[in-house]
Amino acid sequence: MDKTICVGDTTLLEGVAGAGPSTWVPAVNISDPGIADPLVWPSVTTEYIIRTETAFGCPGVDTVQVIVNPLPPVSAGVDTAVCLGDTLLLDGSGAFTYFWNPVNFLDDATLANPTSIPDTSITYILTGTDGNGCVNFDTVNIVVNPLPDVDAGPDVLIDLVKDEVALLNGLSTTAVSWLWTPPTGLTYPLIPNPTGQPEETTTYILSVTDLNGCVNTDTMVLEVKNEYTIIIPDGFTPNGDGLNDVFHVVIIGLIEVQDISIYNRWGELVFQTSERNGGWDGTYRGIPQEIATYVVVVRILDPKGTPVKATGTTTIIR
Repeated sequence: MDKTICVGDTTLLEGVAGAGPSTWVPAVNISDPGIADPLVWPSVTTEYIIRTETAFGCPGVDTVQVIVNPLPPVSAGVDTAVCLGDTLLLDGSGAFTYFWNPVNFLDDATLANPTSIPDTSITYILTGTDGNGCVNFDTVNIVVNPLPDVDAGPDVLIDLVKDEVALLNGLSTTAVSWLWTPPTGLTYPLIPNPTGQPEETTTYILSVTDLNGCVNTDTMVLEVKNEYTIIIPDGFTPNGDGLNDVFHVVIIGLIEVQDISIYNRWGELVFQTSERNGGWDGTYRGIPQEIATYVVVVRILDPKGTPVKATGTTTIIR
């Protein structure tokens, strides 16, 4: 009966011994060509012939073919480096069924392309079997690089009314690039220590990348205090003595002034400016205005961009 094996396997030839000596040819890859049942391990399909002799001296000849199937071209993929925490898809191929060993970090060790999330470097051995039952092996090395160290620094409080800014203090001993997000309110987001003055409390994320392309992040909160104040003086004395001659609205805080308007008792607009430090000297069209009480309207955008109107009165005193 013919035999079927895989490359590298051994099989037993089962010849029947005669009264005289038995001889197998070819005498290649065979344990003993002079016995009826030797072991053989051919590397290619081979026909073996046994010659025997009966008790009456008559020759006997028989043949058996040993069919040698090639091993499957099993591949476990190329060696790979990943960063700690990365998900890796292994790349097995060349077989009908698969098994990865060890099974550590794998979602299914019987898939050709299982998912691995290794937390340490590891070598996987892939065993692949083809439709003939032939088995082959391959290995793949996975190097797990650590993440870069990163510290975004402590949380900071700034007061925009005092025009304060914060110096962010990012730290890393292994980073080669830096990125602060969002970039809003920062002088330059690609350095470890930008200054920041956002209009509202902001959580900044510092992402650093090392030479291996691994990324790590940390966060800090830049808390913003932005209380504004509008003070409308209740009077001024435009008499040319250099003391309190000009009316000014006092505005404290980083807010946008849309306009400051002053109206007389008849509702006539006698002064208007969009400058937060703009002042009224008590004249209208070059004519000094009478001693009276005037209505002051201040329109601003608050720190969130919402329109706000403040009103008050001021009196000319001479």
